[in-house]
Order: sequence, then C-alpha cells, then structure tokens
Amino acid sequence: MSNDRQLTTDGGSSDELFMEEALRAAERALEFGEVPVGAVVVCEGHVIAQGWNRNLTGTDPTAQACWRAAAGMSCRLSSGSGGSRAPSSYNSIAIGH
Repeated sequence: MSNDRQLTTDGGSSDELFMEEALRAAERALEFGEVPVGAVVVCEGHVIAQGWNRNLTGTDPTAQACWRAAAGMSCRLSSGSGGSRAPSSYNSIAIGH
C-alpha cells in the first residue's frame, strides 16, 4: 500500500503519469490474483499514497484499492508534521486493468 517512490510533476503530462502509476498498482493486484484495480492519491503534484485490491486474498471485502490508498494517505499524514489533518486539496485516481 505504501508508495515506493515519490512521483512528482511540474505540470506537463501529470495526468498520464498518475494514471500510469494507478495502472501499475492494478497490475500488482493482478499478480496477487485479485481483480485488477489500482488507486493513487495525489496531493499538490505528488503521489502520496497508493493501493490495489486485496479483498479476495485477504478475505476482507473492504480491502479495495481506493480504501487502501485512503488508509495509506491517512498513515502518511498522521506520521508527518502537522498531525493528521487532510490537505486542503487532493485528487484520487482509480483504474481497472
């Protein structure tokens, strides 16, 4: 669920970059035998969290990509300075493979 690398963009083709990262997360789900859905959370041009489906292998119906990404965002925000307050704006992208 955690983001292995920090993706940033200075404008340009940010949508494509973030969609590709969501697609990579969906591919991870497929590798685990899951329904291939991936999600990323983007804040101010940075991917701050990602997730992929784990509801079949984990036998947890709530372990869907978007919820796992949201949990990753929550962990990241609460471990940083400034407490657990959500950013004033963020985008999430979910994609199926």
